[in-house]
Amino acid sequence: MTKDRRREFSRRAAQSGDDNLAEERYQSATRGNIQKRYVDVVSEPMFALSYYSKQQTLRQTNTSHPTLEAINQIHTLPAPLRLTLQEVSLTADLVEKHFEAISNLSRKIDKDDNDAMLYFARAIEFALVQDYNSALEDATRAIQRQPNLTLAYFCRATWRYKLLEYQRSTGEVQDVEYNKLAGSDQRFQNITFDLIMRDYDEVLRQQPDFQWALYNKAGILATQKAYNDAINAYTQAIEIDNDFAEAYFNRGLTRIYIDQNDAGLQDLSKAGELGIYQAYNLITRLK
Repeated sequence: MTKDRRREFSRRAAQSGDDNLAEERYQSATRGNIQKRYVDVVSEPMFALSYYSKQQTLRQTNTSHPTLEAINQIHTLPAPLRLTLQEVSLTADLVEKHFEAISNLSRKIDKDDNDAMLYFARAIEFALVQDYNSALEDATRAIQRQPNLTLAYFCRATWRYKLLEYQRSTGEVQDVEYNKLAGSDQRFQNITFDLIMRDYDEVLRQQPDFQWALYNKAGILATQKAYNDAINAYTQAIEIDNDFAEAYFNRGLTRIYIDQNDAGLQDLSKAGELGIYQAYNLITRLK
């Protein structure tokens, strides 16, 4: 009965994730397990740092922080960094522009190998063209030269998770920094998740009110079926920002998934009030 209930929840929740998709899409068991659909299709995605972002005009979630403002004010990066849920796909012209930026930064690094911001800037450029291995290497070099560079830890954790997701989807198991440690797929994933969590924890050690690190941690914990830990992390993020719409939404889904229905529906209702309008549709379906 529990399996049937969770299957029904996941089917309805996934359906509400995109009302333009037909219900039949989610009826086939061959589309993967319930948990994958729950995380990948329904939950709000992780926050990332980028020069490009799609504005969520209806949502009241705060995306500014003194650490972010400080790095933007020193004008060492070519554009302001923004926290975003939706990264923009780059045109061919923009991709070429960022490859040129990588070349320019490489020449500057050849002249000054100790400048952490040059490595951090190049790491961002590599990430924008989706070369996450190179981005991770440069983020590590930036951290080695400036251990209090909070945003480099946040970016490194986020990029490592993106790389892991890509490797899982393609069946690849490699990480340029840690491939010697990987004796099996599962061991490799455990090592990688540990590294991701360590970086988010370091962000929070340096900046305890950087709620987006808690939010991202919670999402990863949910993928690992650590639902209570995920709920606790979402709760901590909400305690920092009472208008954190995405944290309410994802916490609501997680609570419903483990049969905490009343609390979960309250969270979804709050997310709707804060601008995630699809929460109301989901509430109707679940009821």
